[in-house]
Amino acid sequence: LNKNRYNNVLIYLPTFRDGINNFLDDAGLDFTLLNQALNSTNNFLIVKLHPNIKTDCPNLSNLIFLDSKVDAYPLLPFTDCLISDYSSVYIDYLLLNKPLVFYCYDKDRYINSTRGLYYNYDDVTPGFKCYSFNDLISFLKSDLSLDHYSSERNKIKDLFWNKTYNT
Repeated sequence: LNKNRYNNVLIYLPTFRDGINNFLDDAGLDFTLLNQALNSTNNFLIVKLHPNIKTDCPNLSNLIFLDSKVDAYPLLPFTDCLISDYSSVYIDYLLLNKPLVFYCYDKDRYINSTRGLYYNYDDVTPGFKCYSFNDLISFLKSDLSLDHYSSERNKIKDLFWNKTYNT
């Protein structure tokens, strides 16, 4: 991947959901439409799914799937934005001070019947929220250089990392 070839490189790291046989269908992801949106804005998306999610999704011109055994953490500094949902990876990504997007299409169901959360979701997720696939497409077609959540990210970074910084 030649990062300089694209306006932005994004990475999507979704949380595994217990009892969901086909996460991708449940998420409403249409990878052809997603690729078209990425292509129209010259952005690139790396998708890394949980090892228990079995799929035969094809790599496309502006979208690739990492092997589920690959550790995505070494790639994070080379991305411009993280798309996630409820995964704690975003807490680590806060240290990079880069935009976050939360694709939380199933927020109520996840919180109430899947695993629950330690904090109020909206209080600790400093980024654009996508509640549907159409929201995600709209976000990807927007100007990703506009960062409206920088101060909120810093507050949440301090919440989760302040003790680490002071030791």
